[in-house]
Amino acid sequence: MSSSFITNLSTESEPSSSSASVASLPSNSSASTPSRTKAQLWNSVKLLTFTRTLTTIYSISLLTLFTLTQLTILARMKYIHAIRHMSSEEEQDAALQSEMTMPNMLLMAFKSRLGIPQQPLLQTFFPSAHNLLFTPGDDDAMSESPSSDMATFENMSADYLTLSYYLLHIGWKDLSIRVQPAVEDALVGVSLKTRLTRSDVHRLLKDIMHRVALEGSFDASMLPNTEEMVRNVLVLGGRDDHDPYSSAQSTSFDGILSETRALFATPQFSEVLDACVESAVDNLMDSLEGDGRVFAPGDDADPPRVRLASILPPLASWSRNSLLALPSELVDGILAKNETRTFSAWVWARFELEV
Repeated sequence: MSSSFITNLSTESEPSSSSASVASLPSNSSASTPSRTKAQLWNSVKLLTFTRTLTTIYSISLLTLFTLTQLTILARMKYIHAIRHMSSEEEQDAALQSEMTMPNMLLMAFKSRLGIPQQPLLQTFFPSAHNLLFTPGDDDAMSESPSSDMATFENMSADYLTLSYYLLHIGWKDLSIRVQPAVEDALVGVSLKTRLTRSDVHRLLKDIMHRVALEGSFDASMLPNTEEMVRNVLVLGGRDDHDPYSSAQSTSFDGILSETRALFATPQFSEVLDACVESAVDNLMDSLEGDGRVFAPGDDADPPRVRLASILPPLASWSRNSLLALPSELVDGILAKNETRTFSAWVWARFELEV
């Protein structure tokens, strides 16, 4: 994961500083600092911590689904290319066996002298015999070699995968701006001294998620909007600005970019994203419950309650661990969901776009 994304998101509300400060809120105001200013400070810490937590959840969920979509599309393209190549080789072998009879070779030479175009099979497999029978101008239309096709595919794949640079360096900031108003609206009236149960915290997070979802799709945070922005992202991601596209490479890249945009606008993507975000929230809630944690195991009829101030440090710690942990328990959980696997299979099965 990009170091810029981790560094910027981590410093948005540093857990080490907030943990020590928020856990021991002062009961009395000092003479040098007005109580209103302190209240505003702690309220800012509260909002920043929740904003950072939800931004982490959405960023990791979107990045995981984006990468899964990219790899699935590229794997499908490579598979279809291999099938076509095998089919072409079989057709060439059959045609070669048919053409390598003496009557057909004489007929091919006669047709060549009359100016009738020929297939380049004889030149491909027996160039010496071809030069004796045909004139140099008979084979101008030669198809590209498989190695050239593969090089084009590899270059296009590298550019396509580089598009994740946008989400890692730009899109996550848009997500944070989108999440912040939802956090402010959901937490209005919830003070740091409010005592909450585990269910209360989960309900607050679900409320924030609902408000974020009302803003529409997330494609603007995942992909650059214009061709100029796409070029800039590729250059910033490491592509040589002086290395022009071939026509085939440009066509393939534009095609899968358009397909990706269309996929992100489908109901299927919205459903799998909701499932991934809910999985991340469940992972967060599990990290808060247990012996020695914020919510100790207790009777469901009388669940334990803790001040909101005591929840902020664990939230900040969870966000940082989710960004830095390798392997990532959060990502593994998202990829293991049935909804994620179903979405990947659905993308893979869209063969009609390439055949």
